[in-house]
Amino acid sequence: MTINNLEIIIKTVKSFNEIDKAKFSSLIESSFKKILVPNYFSETNPVYICLAEHDNRYVGGIVVESVPNLQ
Repeated sequence: MTINNLEIIIKTVKSFNEIDKAKFSSLIESSFKKILVPNYFSETNPVYICLAEHDNRYVGGIVVESVPNLQ
């Protein structure tokens, strides 16, 4: 996919084991100006993860999680 002449790769996976956790942490921490909680990867159970990658770094992402008893 090309956006504003930038080559963006969209990647969808189902597990944090399929992504670069350091790059993901860097994306979240730089975006929100907060440190990701230490147990995030072990406590979060994603249904899927969608990441946008440019120049070997994540530039966007979404984590969709199933939350029991949420109405």
